[in-house]
Amino acid sequence: MEDIMKKKMAAFLAVSMLLCGQALAADFSNLVIIHTNDTHGFDRRAEGINGMATVSALRKHYLSQGKDVLLVDAGDAIQDNNLVNFSKGKSAIAFMNAAGYDAMALGNHEFDYGQEVLAERIREAKFPMLSANVIVEATGRPLTRDSVIYKRGCEDRNHWSHYAGNRGDDQSKKCIWVEISGR
Repeated sequence: MEDIMKKKMAAFLAVSMLLCGQALAADFSNLVIIHTNDTHGFDRRAEGINGMATVSALRKHYLSQGKDVLLVDAGDAIQDNNLVNFSKGKSAIAFMNAAGYDAMALGNHEFDYGQEVLAERIREAKFPMLSANVIVEATGRPLTRDSVIYKRGCEDRNHWSHYAGNRGDDQSKKCIWVEISGR
């Protein structure tokens, strides 16, 4: 029994070292993560508020320098300001689509207009909205995905691609892998 445990531990350590070696070999020096949260629909530039045009310009600036840019939001984007309240968050999602967001975690205020409106906003978004702990009572299924993995730098350095395959290919050594989680 002790011999089997030793073999299992040795195998675990060997696999761990291989995975860590591959992760440590990745070059993250070109990665820029732009993060927003609690924008509450203040998408226009105002006193003390940058707005989506500034966020978009910052993203474009880094992209023009050849950087690998991820633009993410931690939620509370579709409610509070009169502009987004009038459209029940639709204008906030339109601004975020135009700015080029890659992912967003749901905040508590995304639920302010009810699940039907939130489902519409999720469909309108050109980026995944994430949450790890929201279950739809009627179906027992998650409302959204809990995470997304992005791959960058393998074939085309001009865009991030969602990834749902085996990361063990030869190209993975030249790629950047980033998992964004709603957890």
